[in-house]
Amino acid sequence: MKIKIIYWIWLGAMMLASCDKEDDLTPSGEREDYFSVSASDTIGDPEAALRYRFYSCNKVHLLFNDTLQHEQRGTYADGTPYWFTEVIDLPYTIESTGSGLRFLYLTDLEDQKKGAEFVEKYILPHVSGEMRPYSVFLVEKLEQKKGSKWKIIDYYAGRRCLAVNVASILEMDDEEEIAEWSTDLFYDMIISKINSWDKEALEEFYAFCAPYYDEYYTTYAEELGWSKKPTNEQLLELGFIGGPSGSFFEEQEEDFENYMDALFYWEEDEPFEEYYAGYAKVLRKYEILRNIIEDHGYKFNRGE
Repeated sequence: MKIKIIYWIWLGAMMLASCDKEDDLTPSGEREDYFSVSASDTIGDPEAALRYRFYSCNKVHLLFNDTLQHEQRGTYADGTPYWFTEVIDLPYTIESTGSGLRFLYLTDLEDQKKGAEFVEKYILPHVSGEMRPYSVFLVEKLEQKKGSKWKIIDYYAGRRCLAVNVASILEMDDEEEIAEWSTDLFYDMIISKINSWDKEALEEFYAFCAPYYDEYYTTYAEELGWSKKPTNEQLLELGFIGGPSGSFFEEQEEDFENYMDALFYWEEDEPFEEYYAGYAKVLRKYEILRNIIEDHGYKFNRGE
């Protein structure tokens, strides 16, 4: 009996010691922060000072170079230096890495300041949550390989960085022109992301017109009480805003794009909700799509 008691006392002591030891453990393999600039780095370095202020105000890292860290970490047996280099790697995904991008650094300090001001005024106020970038990489030229050719692009949204080609922005003086450029950027970003967003919510958007997509008008004419090609009003009652065209209802993609255009490029004097007052399905589809986009971090100007 004494032996058993001593054994359980010993086991309990070992378990307590083990717990105490685990409490003192620190995580291994913790990722170093190569994006940040410290206050000491800003001394005598206007570019570092700009980056430091930008992060302090916005909690988003500002970059002008894709190399985040390049330092000697030792030497090999033959005396050759061993270097560690950390880069942004813009096309990186969990599945693969790619090399289909190339860029020209933005090195002029005044241009860097203008680019930073643009991001602060026209991009960051519109994004939060998953759409808010971890870092912004401003470049003078940004190209992506399409087949065998290189094509100039305005931006590239990577997993930990949004690269922005500011060349055209630096030449703009008109506020409205700059705002339109940034709207185009957001439109393209959302189009590229939305297929990975709420499938069920999008299904609710499509459900109103799902039976009709890409079907002949004549297929449903009798059921809907039409005597011929539908009028614009008749299509609006079903939830289509593109108007009648040819012999077919719109395809699903076209319907989606029409509502996206209404959300981002509405040009009528009346707000969308007033312009289409009385068409319940149109208003509901507009609301659904707008809510999906806002729920994922994009902020519309509610007063526009």
